[in-house]
Amino acid sequence: MGTNCPTIIIADDVKFNRSLIKMCLREHEYNFLEAKNGYEVLEHIRSQSVDLVILDLMMPILDGFGCLAEIKAVDQYASIPIIINSSLEDLGSVKKALAMGCYDYFLKSLPQGELQIILPLKVKNSIAAKVLLDQVSAQNRLLANEIQAAGRYQRFLLPRHVFAKGLSVRQSYHPQLEAGGDFFDFIPLSGDRTAFFIADVSGHGVLAAMVTALLKPLFERYIIETDSPAQTLTRLNEDFLRLTDDTKFVTAFVAIYDPGKQTLWYANAGHPPPLYLRRMNQSLDVLKATGTLLGLFGADEWVIAEASLPIMPYDRLLLVTDGVIEAASPSGTMFGLEGLCHVVRDSANLNLDTMTRQLWQHLEEFTETHFSDDVTFIALDFHDLHPARVIHLPSDPNLVLSTVNEMLSRLGPDCSASDVHAIRLSLAEVLMNAIEHGNLGIDSDQKQAALARDRFEELVEERQRQKPYASRLVTISYTHTAAYMSVTIRDEGLGFDWQSISSMPLAEEMPPSQGQGLRIVRSYIDYCVFHHPGNTVTLVKYFSSARAGTMVPELEKTPSPLELTTQMRKAALMKSTNTAAADVSLVALSGSINFTSRKSLGDLVNADLAQGRRHFIFDLNEVTFIDSSGLGVLVTCFTTIRKSGGHLTLIQVPEQVHNLLEITKLTDFFDLHMNAEEALQSVHP
Repeated sequence: MGTNCPTIIIADDVKFNRSLIKMCLREHEYNFLEAKNGYEVLEHIRSQSVDLVILDLMMPILDGFGCLAEIKAVDQYASIPIIINSSLEDLGSVKKALAMGCYDYFLKSLPQGELQIILPLKVKNSIAAKVLLDQVSAQNRLLANEIQAAGRYQRFLLPRHVFAKGLSVRQSYHPQLEAGGDFFDFIPLSGDRTAFFIADVSGHGVLAAMVTALLKPLFERYIIETDSPAQTLTRLNEDFLRLTDDTKFVTAFVAIYDPGKQTLWYANAGHPPPLYLRRMNQSLDVLKATGTLLGLFGADEWVIAEASLPIMPYDRLLLVTDGVIEAASPSGTMFGLEGLCHVVRDSANLNLDTMTRQLWQHLEEFTETHFSDDVTFIALDFHDLHPARVIHLPSDPNLVLSTVNEMLSRLGPDCSASDVHAIRLSLAEVLMNAIEHGNLGIDSDQKQAALARDRFEELVEERQRQKPYASRLVTISYTHTAAYMSVTIRDEGLGFDWQSISSMPLAEEMPPSQGQGLRIVRSYIDYCVFHHPGNTVTLVKYFSSARAGTMVPELEKTPSPLELTTQMRKAALMKSTNTAAADVSLVALSGSINFTSRKSLGDLVNADLAQGRRHFIFDLNEVTFIDSSGLGVLVTCFTTIRKSGGHLTLIQVPEQVHNLLEITKLTDFFDLHMNAEEALQSVHP
């Protein structure tokens, strides 16, 4: 036969059956290949071009069902038509094979005369169907290549990296097909301003992508000429009415950001509302439509308005297309604006890279990766452009509080005493972590082990003398206005996986002495975000006066170092409680309880334990400052006393200290009482 004739594999373990089939087809120009089992069929298919397989179901080694499954599992071979032959009494097998994708069948029990009529027709139809399918597949491949090229061109038009004064930008673009109807761009304007827009053309695929290709030059031209979001959209609407048919429409959001005036001017033509996260009160502004869709109404009917939004540093703006809002779960539930608001609030303390990555992961999980539309979202963080003061702090924990107090001394009357307390506490936490864990490279396990052996101070001093730790500094950059204070702290350590941070689980009997710092900071600070690779953190605290719009009393005084006063006051205690108190130690603390308090308070507890005292009452009435290191000091005392069979009670706990104990969930571990008499009554009822 000729080389251009169709090639047919005849697979049957009985030679007579193979010969019979060839005889029925002898008047037609076909090339025949024979196979005695399924493996031989697969070998033929892999080695040459095959147009049809006539397949017996019952064969040794690999039967017809296994061979059929192997062929249909490979895209390259799946289009080969397969005709099965079977015995009359085996129609169940025929039904199964048809369900697996075979093209046709015939019965072995057919008389030879009928077989010579029926089989050639079935073979002719099968091969013709394959030719048609191959043509369609070739056209589909060509179309797919064109769509891929359109998608590459569309991605080329999208901005890869945005450099704009006062802004950080991250974008995530996921067309349903290779090319889509979503588009966005950023254009620099005079005066350090930035214009940006996001648009969604109805539909998706090449036609929608062609329409979006018009947007880039038109938007850039109109926003520069008009310097107005509303007028830009007005001109775009006129163009779309001329250039597109009635079936196409566009939603778009256009904005101009002026970092000098800290203002965003915008217009929204029927686009899903962007969400503006205000750090000061963790509220979300929904920037609703100020006009209708583009491309549907003429100038007489179409109206667009322009709005403005005051911007605060560190606030966040999220732009999305309707593919985000209308993303649906397998049950048909839409993600919706409510779901998006929930994600934005939950990710408020994540940097932009992590926030955008988690939003996409959340959408994939919600939809189980089945999207019916293009999905695009853009997140913007607004920067603090005020001049910053910079401090380079040596890696010495003893310098932390004095450095923090120097920074706080520059704040004015807009900052309340409670604000100062929150900032002091949070800065002390983060700076201690930057020194201990960052610059000195002391991990939590090493710290715990050193504390257990009462040689943590020695470990710190050793690291301060060793390379590379000795030369490392903590860089502090901070600004403050009448409304807020922002601080960025960077250590010179290797960084860490900040996303793995979580508050340590509380043991049933012993309180945690570590792992509470981040919980404290995030309870007192409005914005706390780590930056890759984990050795830089930014903190922002908005002042109470900015929230309320009123002035507040003067700053609280700088806390003094810890002072200890030990009194037995046996007579007074015995008089008020009518019991002996020889085994009770009453310790009055004042000033600050922090890293430097460990030795003095620890020595006092050990000395009193050596004298036989087992019940300790710590009076905290005069304590003005305590951080997580200070909590660690109290926890260490608690542990030491408890291991000696004793008991620790805290009395006259100031509100700020009590709040800290609640934040760190330590109120259940310490016995709290109003005064010494009440505490002694609980010890000696």
